[in-house]
Amino acid sequence: MLPTGVCGKDCFWEAAFRYDPPEKHELDLDPMHLAVVACGDRLEETVTMLKSALLFSIKPLKFHIFAEDQLHNDFSAILNSWRSFEKFKFTLYPISFPSENAAEWRKLFKPCASQRLFLPLILKDVDSLLYVDTDILFLRPVDDIWSFLNKFNSTQVAAMAPEHEEPRIGWYNRFARHPYYGKTGINSGVMLMNMTRIRRKHFKNDMTIVRLHWGEILMPLLKKYKLNITWGDQDLLNIIFSHNPVELPSRSLHLWKQL
Repeated sequence: MLPTGVCGKDCFWEAAFRYDPPEKHELDLDPMHLAVVACGDRLEETVTMLKSALLFSIKPLKFHIFAEDQLHNDFSAILNSWRSFEKFKFTLYPISFPSENAAEWRKLFKPCASQRLFLPLILKDVDSLLYVDTDILFLRPVDDIWSFLNKFNSTQVAAMAPEHEEPRIGWYNRFARHPYYGKTGINSGVMLMNMTRIRRKHFKNDMTIVRLHWGEILMPLLKKYKLNITWGDQDLLNIIFSHNPVELPSRSLHLWKQL
């Protein structure tokens, strides 16, 4: 026997029925923006993530899908077959990096992984965005995470979860050869961003006394730390926010783990 409130083998589908379907007026609200980066054999995994987000969410969604060119037709065919869902739109984008350093960014950590660093610079008309890795599965509405944007104070620009909860087995606090955020570092698999603030902000850094914009800080950081980083773009995010800790809401980091 399972405890009351705990679902069994059909947990995914049971969870879907805990929430009422959206009313017509809710479909007219501004969409929540969700971004993902897919390369290689990640098509099916990405589609599963997108479907889970769509099944549970209340407000409409706008998917921003960054994928290798050979995946675009498959994504279009699958998502266009979901037109019975009224509450989503999608746009496909090619994988793109700054031309002068494209090869270096592309091979950083995993193929295409560092694309997420450039989302604030590419999606210039998007105010706020939820980025998720392809292996994320939603079991409750995206609306719940999206609501954390309203809890940001005037200086906070993003929210991410800790890389570890237990420092004794944490990776960053035991092995990192570069600055990292907090006690155990942050994980970049789920990032909630106020991208308007990210684009406007000047970030402190350990390369110059001058604060730098997001687009100005990325390549110098990579050049300085590329021999010391293991997890690629996630390490760069840890370095940036180690020097700008007030830009992350620590309480939201804790709450986010509960979703």
